Order: sequence, then structure tokens, then C-alpha cells
Amino acid sequence: TAWSFGDDAKQLDGFGWYMDNSDRKTHKVGQKKPNAWGFCDMHGNVWEWCQDKFRTDLPGGEDPLVVEGSFRVFRGGNWGDFARGCRAALRYGYEPAYRLNHLGFRVAAVLPGKSSQRVSGDGG
Repeated sequence: TAWSFGDDAKQLDGFGWYMDNSDRKTHKVGQKKPNAWGFCDMHGNVWEWCQDKFRTDLPGGEDPLVVEGSFRVFRGGNWGDFARGCRAALRYGYEPAYRLNHLGFRVAAVLPGKSSQRVSGDGG
């Protein structure tokens, strides 16, 4: 689907901060509904750096872990984007030193006793 919750852009208001509801600023994580995996703010608020390196020659629909190249991927859209800019499949890439006030990252850790299996899909 276009977003982790489905294909209806009107539902984005309940899941993320974007142009129509953000007041053009970031918001504390967790104020919107979580996705099916329990993650909040996977759409909008701030773009998030990802582990993948950016390539433009990938076939549509693929989400491989790219290890070659110098640009890193960021996904998820931000508080200043239209709903379409917060779609799960949309991605951009820049040099890792690139900085903006609507670009961040998500800290993740495997808790003791929990599986380290990667969840497939991007979620944002």
C-alpha cells in the first residue's frame, strides 16, 4: 500500500505530521497512531536516514539493502510535505553529512531476549 495503514491519503492525519496538520514544525513522537508493527511517526514529522545506500537504477517495488554508493537513503516524508511525499516507497538520497531541520534518524536496538529478525518493508 502507499502508506503503512493503506492507500487512503485522508487517513494520514491520524498517523503522521505533514503539511496539512503539522503547523510547519516537528512534534513529539507517539502522538499519532502506530502502524501495524507498533511504530509511531513512520510517515511525516521528519525524514529518517536509513541504512541503505541510494541508487536510482532499482526496479520498482524492490526494497533491497543496497551496500554500494556514497549517498544514503532517507524516507518517510516530513512536516512540510504533502501527503504524497510521505508515502512508504518514496525515498531520496544525499551524502551522509547533509543536514536539514526536517531530517533525522530513529534509534533502534534489539532488546535482550528478543529476536533480531528484520521486519520486511519500509513502513516509511
